[in-house]
Amino acid sequence: MTKDELAYCISELDRIHDDYYFAFETYKNGRKRESREIASNKMDMTKSVVKNLFDSYPELWDFVEYPDEFFAYQHFLGDLQLLISKLKSEQLNQQ
Repeated sequence: MTKDELAYCISELDRIHDDYYFAFETYKNGRKRESREIASNKMDMTKSVVKNLFDSYPELWDFVEYPDEFFAYQHFLGDLQLLISKLKSEQLNQQ
């Protein structure tokens, strides 16, 4: 993975993490059913974006510790943050 590709993946995953986190908090703390459904849809959409990113850059899987559980709701946010940290570490090593 080139430096530019790595930087792109990190920026995309950072943005996706923020979007997913906000949607997850809304889903978890939402009082109205409608707001929880919208948040759930947003969570699903952000996961789809990550899947597309993994399809475009399959070498990202090398940085995932537990690939079978990566997209599970209970693990996704933490695993995504761990992936971003590993990619940032790799970016520092490339410089």
